Amino acid sequence: MFSEAAAIEETPEALLGLGNARWWLGEIREAMACWEQAYAAFRKRPDPMQAALVSINLSICYSGNFGNRAVAAGWSARAARLSDTLGIPALDAWVLLAKAATCDDPDQVRRWADQAYDTATEAGDRDLELCALSLRGSALIDVGQVDAGAALLDEALAGALGGEIESLDTVVFTSCVLMQSCVRCADFARVLQWGRALAPST
Repeated sequence: MFSEAAAIEETPEALLGLGNARWWLGEIREAMACWEQAYAAFRKRPDPMQAALVSINLSICYSGNFGNRAVAAGWSARAARLSDTLGIPALDAWVLLAKAATCDDPDQVRRWADQAYDTATEAGDRDLELCALSLRGSALIDVGQVDAGAALLDEALAGALGGEIESLDTVVFTSCVLMQSCVRCADFARVLQWGRALAPST
């Protein structure tokens, strides 16, 4: 459906929808190409808020899926520049999380995660709250506070799987952060336990 719409008229919404569909089909590179085209189309419209949201998504995906921090940092910088013109606290908070995903300083990651968490609780944004908790947990693990960090990772993913969220992307984000963090601290038992919880029942 989205591919037919994009073929008729390449609206940013059609390109975004096609990218989303390809993402969930596992066509990651094709999805990101569609999102990049959607970003350009939103900029041309212009629709800076939607362009910023697509930039945030691209930043997180380039970092999480390809480990390409240079490209991810570029997209988070574009998102930040757009967000600065809009004055929307929740959007600013998502930009902080995108920047945190490419940051090697765990103290800075924790500060950004805390800022995002505070904004999330004020706005009642559960997706933002759980993603911020997840990144705070990851940062704590990186400074040696493994138990405290793992507890936050568990809480964030439990909340995402427990139906508190609006977007399934939050499950992807919190589960990926948990898996990567647990691998870094060699907590493979936790990875296996959550892997069983995430696996579809047969």
